[in-house]
Amino acid sequence: MRTLISALSILVGALLVATWAVSQFVVGAVEDGTAAQRITAGVLSSPLALSQISGELGDAAVAKLDTGLVDVEALGLDEPIRNAITGVVNSEAFSAAVQTQVALSHDQLENELTDDDRVPAPLVLNIDVSSLINDGIDEVPAVGAVAPDVSLSPVPVQLLSADDFEDARTTYRFMQFAAAWFLWAGIALMVLGMLISSRKRWFPAKALLAVGVFSLSVWALLTWTDPETIAGWLPGGETGSVGTIIVNAFTEESAGAIAGRMMWWGVISLVAAALFALVAVGMKGRTGSSRATR
Repeated sequence: MRTLISALSILVGALLVATWAVSQFVVGAVEDGTAAQRITAGVLSSPLALSQISGELGDAAVAKLDTGLVDVEALGLDEPIRNAITGVVNSEAFSAAVQTQVALSHDQLENELTDDDRVPAPLVLNIDVSSLINDGIDEVPAVGAVAPDVSLSPVPVQLLSADDFEDARTTYRFMQFAAAWFLWAGIALMVLGMLISSRKRWFPAKALLAVGVFSLSVWALLTWTDPETIAGWLPGGETGSVGTIIVNAFTEESAGAIAGRMMWWGVISLVAAALFALVAVGMKGRTGSSRATR
């Protein structure tokens, strides 16, 4: 019985340590803006979302230019203006401008994830691209040369639905807790396993073996699968609470970084486990020799 409890303590402790490593990375991705930029990039890659943004900006620009002295729609100039704005919205310059604004205000995501008083609602980013729109209008023949600059209100872009964001908030709070405490809890469980183990000399080797196996398992997942695939295995799938965070927090670069870290943890843990196993074998040999002498 003691051996079983000790083994379970080691396995659960190693799992907590691996969960701590992943949670720490996800929390870091939120705090440094990587997750917000990933979410925004996903929205900007959606033709439907870009079409909606183009429509809103087009309506607002035509309304601003239609001053009463010039009937933009009557002159048939509204369509060229809308086409020019659509071109701007689908340009790399537009995407870069939005990502710049996200980078400068990335703490919005973290604040909304952790605000206990936030009323359930979609995660919305308000983007100000008036300068780009004016540049686009300036390129429209017969309009650009005489059109005044327009000042447009920031356009709200929905990054996550209300339900998805509430799931993400719940999961993020768990990951914050895991990043803060799971390392220590994992170590405590492994120490408990050592204390109740009937074969204490084997404990370091078994604990390091468990950490190594879990670490290399995480490395294998991040190396040979993508975040969408991993999220699909979890409750709720890619659009579930855990899946939403995983898909949006792990870029190709970030997944590669944590995979590399987990690989080194795994290799070092397995090498150390082998060394401690040799020590345990040596201790057993010395114990046997001592008993034979007696």
